[in-house]
Amino acid sequence: MKSSAEIPFIVYVTSHDELVFDALKSFPYSFIRKSKIESDLYECINRINNSFEELHKTIVLHTERKDIPIVIGDIIYLEKIKNYVVYHTKNQEYKVRSDMNTEFKNIAEYGFIRPHIGYAVNNKYVEYISTDCVLLQNDINIPLNKKYRDDVKKKYFKWLGDINV
Repeated sequence: MKSSAEIPFIVYVTSHDELVFDALKSFPYSFIRKSKIESDLYECINRINNSFEELHKTIVLHTERKDIPIVIGDIIYLEKIKNYVVYHTKNQEYKVRSDMNTEFKNIAEYGFIRPHIGYAVNNKYVEYISTDCVLLQNDINIPLNKKYRDDVKKKYFKWLGDINV
């Protein structure tokens, strides 16, 4: 599976507005009409810039006497273990001496949900939600507490509707 950074931005430029629907079959990022090139191009460039900013947005973790910036999109899930919250990323784990409520507040706005008091997961890694667990990519199984179930489903499906495909 390609990461978001590897997916190309396909943009069609044409003077044939009637071809928009045919072009949509290849899922382009944007469609620029020559008759409105200035406004369409400006809007397209802004959307691409915003996408790049989102892909590279970072937070700084204060771990074991080091401040480490990590890309938010690389965080798969957070797990509370004793006095620490462990950030599980694609390539590494980072332990932060903190509580889950504090750490969740730092990332909640970036598409994370809380299926259990001891976990937070990144929506983009969710494969499916069952009655008692959230299955993430790579067969990572996160418990789903009954108390959180309705809220998790509501936030996840709202997030699915908000993503750009």
